Amino acid sequence: MRLDNQQCQLNELNLLYQFYKFNNIIKRHRHKYKVNNLLIYKLIQHDLLIVIRSKNKLFVEIIKISNYSWFIGYQFHPEFIFNFHNNHLLFIDFIKSSMKKVNLNIK
Repeated sequence: MRLDNQQCQLNELNLLYQFYKFNNIIKRHRHKYKVNNLLIYKLIQHDLLIVIRSKNKLFVEIIKISNYSWFIGYQFHPEFIFNFHNNHLLFIDFIKSSMKKVNLNIK
């Protein structure tokens, strides 16, 4: 089981670097789930991108599906720091992207 804060490394080419502007982020974890490393090759063949691994490279932290306009799956819990006055950057970008898509569909 992975508990408490875990460090993830980003680089400037990384999808989430645009949100955080830091090379290292620390996020809260509380789960016993993980991506089966034996299946990663098959997942990659079906347009799944592994965006971030844990610092020790053993765990997949964040995934993206390449042919979706906005899809990010993550192992940490941004909802625990989400409130009315302190919104998590992933939620803000998801809402902005959704609003753009709705506006495109209305026109």
